[in-house]
Amino acid sequence: MKPPFPEKYIGNCVGPAFGMAPRGELAAAGVGGLFTACAAVASAIDEAVRDIGTSSMDAWMDRVRESVAALSVAGSPRFHVYELDFGFGRPVKVDIVSVARTGAVAVGESRSSTGGMEFGVSLQPAGMERYRKCFADAIAWLHEPLRETLNSPSVFFLPSVFFRTLGKQALCRVPSQKHSAKKNTRQIGALPSVK
Repeated sequence: MKPPFPEKYIGNCVGPAFGMAPRGELAAAGVGGLFTACAAVASAIDEAVRDIGTSSMDAWMDRVRESVAALSVAGSPRFHVYELDFGFGRPVKVDIVSVARTGAVAVGESRSSTGGMEFGVSLQPAGMERYRKCFADAIAWLHEPLRETLNSPSVFFLPSVFFRTLGKQALCRVPSQKHSAKKNTRQIGALPSVK
């Protein structure tokens, strides 16, 4: 970090990052919109980290107030919630229920202990259907063979996902790993690890 934090600093340093991209590019069908969003988020994080300790930090709250759609994240894969045992055994499923009220995205490690992650979202049915379609398209693209860009640092993998819609589990339709997206699909609540 420049400037570096004081040596005696303890705690978290949390600040907003503002990823922006043209609406048309974000809404693009298939994986194009996903990569536009990823590039915007990566650029915003880079800019936010660069601005720490500068006068630009003063403008953060103004930008938060004027932003139209802020995205917040609840949870962390570092909490290891599936390893907790309060005498009743380890949990079978952990949800952050406040995401239905706050609009945040819940993030946690996978209960399968394979290094995967779970993501939880709560949307109105129409929004969930758009999200499901976009996400399924991106996963289908990742399963297509011989993608040159798979070695690119801009490509990321989502090992497992748990969809929720208004308190009910929503199944995501994704391509079977053994068949093309057009021939065979299967419905699952958590996607398998993508390698």
